[in-house]
Amino acid sequence: MKCVYEAFKDTILQLPYIPGFLAFREVPVLLELFQELKEKAPHFWPQILFVDGNGKLHPMGFGHASHLGVLVDIPTVGVGKTFFVVDGLSVDGIKNSRSQLAKQGDWFPLTGHSGAVWGAAVRTSKQAINPVFVSVGHRISLESAIKATMLCAQVRIPEPIRQADMRSREVIRRLVQAEAAKSAPSAASAAPPQAPAPLVGAPNPEAGATRAPPRAPASAPATAAPVPAAQEVAPSVAHPDSGASASSAEAPSVVPKQ
Repeated sequence: MKCVYEAFKDTILQLPYIPGFLAFREVPVLLELFQELKEKAPHFWPQILFVDGNGKLHPMGFGHASHLGVLVDIPTVGVGKTFFVVDGLSVDGIKNSRSQLAKQGDWFPLTGHSGAVWGAAVRTSKQAINPVFVSVGHRISLESAIKATMLCAQVRIPEPIRQADMRSREVIRRLVQAEAAKSAPSAASAAPPQAPAPLVGAPNPEAGATRAPPRAPASAPATAAPVPAAQEVAPSVAHPDSGASASSAEAPSVVPKQ
């Protein structure tokens, strides 16, 4: 299984997080991404949608997966990583029933006190003994949702959800690094001031003697005049308007990836 399309959107969430109402906070921006998909790559319009959240397994029987599935009208599966307590079902009850999940592919229905089946606890991996909680989102039966989840599960989390989670975290990491780079002081302003260079031919207090002028490099002209012992030599600086040029090593240019 490989990723053939990905899209991200940087947004400011307008609503606070309220348990049970996550869809009202996140679905609007997801709809914008689906609209972009329809315009840019309609041939990748999904036949089935996996949502990192619950569908029917919700206090109102209509969670994040159902909300999004109805609006985009795609068969949708809700996959919860943690258990949502509803209709008398409890975390302790799930733990006590985990013996029914002896091997990969085993599952048991989540039947509440009312007799309603809210979803299923599914063991998707040989290594991971903790199940995921699959529920109907939209236009799919629970049995088909379980089969589709197993077909996409290479590890505990189904691959579409796992890839979306990893790639979005990487985007966030790059955004945080970019913001940190903008706010960090430049290397030039942060560098400590350099001590002035000693005068050429001036007395060296540590050596107790007068230092001789440095030997001229091999490429210097033979007629160069000697520097008096007590005279300060100012560095020669070419004025930018004088037309003089000097060679220097340029830093490699970086071409941004298109």
